[in-house]
Order: sequence, then structure tokens, then C-alpha cells
Amino acid sequence: MRSLGYWVLGILLLLNTGKGWGEELTIIVRASAMVSGTEVTIGDLAEIRGGDAKVRSRIAGIVIGQAPPPGEDRILYGGYIYTRLKQYGFDPQSLTIQVPRKIRVTRAFQQIESGTIERVVREAIRRQMPWDPQQTRIREIRGIEPVILPPGAVQYEVTFPGNTDFLGPTSFSLLFRVDGNLEKRLYGTAYIEVMEEVVVLTRPVARHAIITASDIRLQRVNLARIPRGVIRDPAAVIGKRARRPLQANAMVRIYEVESLPLIRQGDRVLIVAESPLLKVSTVGEALESGNKGDTIRVRNISSSREVRAIVVDRKTVRVPF
Repeated sequence: MRSLGYWVLGILLLLNTGKGWGEELTIIVRASAMVSGTEVTIGDLAEIRGGDAKVRSRIAGIVIGQAPPPGEDRILYGGYIYTRLKQYGFDPQSLTIQVPRKIRVTRAFQQIESGTIERVVREAIRRQMPWDPQQTRIREIRGIEPVILPPGAVQYEVTFPGNTDFLGPTSFSLLFRVDGNLEKRLYGTAYIEVMEEVVVLTRPVARHAIITASDIRLQRVNLARIPRGVIRDPAAVIGKRARRPLQANAMVRIYEVESLPLIRQGDRVLIVAESPLLKVSTVGEALESGNKGDTIRVRNISSSREVRAIVVDRKTVRVPF
């Protein structure tokens, strides 16, 4: 069937190139051409006129080679057009063909400027960061440069690592899609400053001293440049005690303060042991300090026996029974 198709096309060519049967089929190849697709066809390079419309369409669709990347060019040799015509069953000698020795093919492109890319990244950071935009400044973005893409509708997709806290250096990747097809991936780093108030001591605080409202103040700092665990809420400090000596003007961190124990070492407590059928209680002495839910050592006053019990409240501990 394929041979029959070529035979029919050959007859059509003879009919259309013969004198008296209309304008003969002519192929005029340009010395340079701009293409938009990934392949180069004869139709991209040449003006094809005369002859049968179906024959012209078939010749126009013959692929000559791959197009260069967007914004770049490549040289094709005119002789290859004759070769491709023969491979598709056309006799070049029966056609009128004008072909230069070399053909420069340039791929159409669009350039996305650095300013556009930076704006896309900044908007993505503001959408995903947990910070108040009024307290945040994206100081700079590195790794951005103009991007060359093929023509078409551009979509951007900015992603961040899963553990990103959006403080200080923040890595990102940016995907460029054109008409839904992934064309390029860009990697960069944004430097983010978040200015917020943190708790700072106004004077030195001794170990186990209770921190009061007069002992602290709020200071505005860049969170990207401070240690992790710094306390920002005064309520998380006032009424707590220092676990170690703290210096004046130092930022207070979570592990440097602790709640006052409900029960202190040496306190008299009620030791309670109970089951669904029985409840027994006796007076004891706390051998350790502890908060609600902590397990501490206590001594039964009457028997001097030492047991481990769970702190229930300021006066009561419970022994599992």
C-alpha cells in the first residue's frame, strides 16, 4: 500500500509539473529561518508553491532535523533536503528546487528577566512563611539569572525543603513550565530577616531565684541571628526560677528557666496507695522536689521505708498499687 501511495504521489507530481497543467511545484528554501518547535521541517525553511495542495502539505511536513535550544541556532546543509525528499519518495529532478548550500536555523525564544524571577520567589516566600510580613524582610536572593525559554505560556513552581523555617539562608528550587511542559529548573538561596521582640534580663539573676516582671524587658532582634529556644513571651518567664546563674542583658532561653516545684525536698506529704477495693494513706517526707506528674522518692515516716510516688498536688503523692 505504501508503494502504491508513492506511485500515486509521483503521478500527481508529473501532472502538476507538466506544462499546460497549471503552475509547477516549486520549493524555495531560505538561507535562514526561525522555528518554534523542537523539530525542523521543510515547511519551516521553505516557500512551497504550485502543484497539488496535498503534495505541498506532505513535503512541508518532512522533518529535516532537531531544532537548536531556544535562543540558539544551528547550520543545516541544503543537500540534506534532497536526501530527505528522496527518502519520502519524491524525485528532486522532477521538482523546481532552490536550496542554498547552508541554512541557519534559529529557535524562537522568550527571556524571563531576573526581576520577574525574583518577584515570583518573594511572593512564594511570603505565602508559605509563618512570620508576620510586617516584621519580615527578604534581604537578598542569590542564584537568580535571566532564563531563556521557548515561546508559550509560562508557569512557575517554587518549592522549599520540608524542614524550612524561613529564617536566615533559605534554599529553594524554581521550576519553569511552558504550556505545561517542564523546561528548566533553577536553584537559589533567599536570606530572610524576621524582626521580633524577645525577653532580655535587666539585671543578673542567681540560680533558683524567682524571675519577676522587673527583671526582664523586651528587645527587638533579628530571629535569624539568635540561638534557638529564645523566649519571646514574658509570661513564659515571669514567676519561673532560673536553673543557673543568668547574666544581665542576656536573652532568656527555654532551658534556662523552670517552674517552681509543687513539692520540694523535705516537704511533708500524704502518701496514698489505692485500688478499686482499698485505699491506704500515711504521712511521708519528700526526698526530692517535683512538679505534677513527676515521679519522686518519698520516705514513709512511720516505717522509714523509701518508695517512689507520683506527684498529685502540693500535699499529695500517689504510689501505684
